[in-house]
Amino acid sequence: MAAGRSTPARPLNDDYYYDDDDDDDDLHSLVSEQQRELMNARVLESDLDLAFHLQLQEALTASLAHRPSSSSAPDSDPHPPRNDDVKGFATFQSEELSRLEQELKDREQSEIETRKMREDLCRRIHDQKVAREILKIPEGGLEGLGR
Repeated sequence: MAAGRSTPARPLNDDYYYDDDDDDDDLHSLVSEQQRELMNARVLESDLDLAFHLQLQEALTASLAHRPSSSSAPDSDPHPPRNDDVKGFATFQSEELSRLEQELKDREQSEIETRKMREDLCRRIHDQKVAREILKIPEGGLEGLGR
């Protein structure tokens, strides 16, 4: 929420008021909480992936140890290649939340710009009304004013 921005609460019914700022704050806090949870899930996913690869490596090593000795035994790679092109669910969700946060920021900026344009338009309309009222005053009608 932008500092200093205050929108009046709208009546929901006779007893309750609906406040847009509260909804935006709630949404921002939910998005932040979800981001934290997804970061934790990404770390867990990475840890589980590492544990899987370690177990796979141990299984391959144990399997090769029980095999009859051969001069052409393949060397096992201590770090099997990871497929970094495949994104996990947590990564996908994190990207979606980042896009949502950007959309919320863009919406907020759009609302600020719209409010500024509306205020400018209201000011211009008011100025035109005042100018028309001044033009309606007859030439001699302003002589006694302002002294």
